[in-house]
Amino acid sequence: MPLKIFNKSNSSWSKTDSNPSVSFTGSGVISINHPAVNAIGLQAGQKVSIAQDDEDKRTFYLFVDKKNGFVLRDYNKSKSLAFNCAIIVKAACDNYNDERKSVLGKLITEPQTIDKVKYYPIILPKAE
Repeated sequence: MPLKIFNKSNSSWSKTDSNPSVSFTGSGVISINHPAVNAIGLQAGQKVSIAQDDEDKRTFYLFVDKKNGFVLRDYNKSKSLAFNCAIIVKAACDNYNDERKSVLGKLITEPQTIDKVKYYPIILPKAE
């Protein structure tokens, strides 16, 4: 089985606007920053969905879902895109034992392809 290896040398990341990321905010907004939008090739008006890994609840997957997805819109004049779904934000924040209402995840720009669908991993940080 082919595996993509993520380790410290190829997966380090800090919170900056230049790293592809997805924000899950307390107001129910899920925003995809400009580097992530560019890396995936997303545009306002496209539809996306998010899946959560059943075995690793801190890993989510963003994928284009033309039929059932959420419609992306321009967000905050920052070339980011966003959609609203409080249930997804709650699922992301439920990974922490604090009263966290928002979390920032790293988007991995190399997708995992299953049945011709590209799933982009979103890795949430460990609890602090």
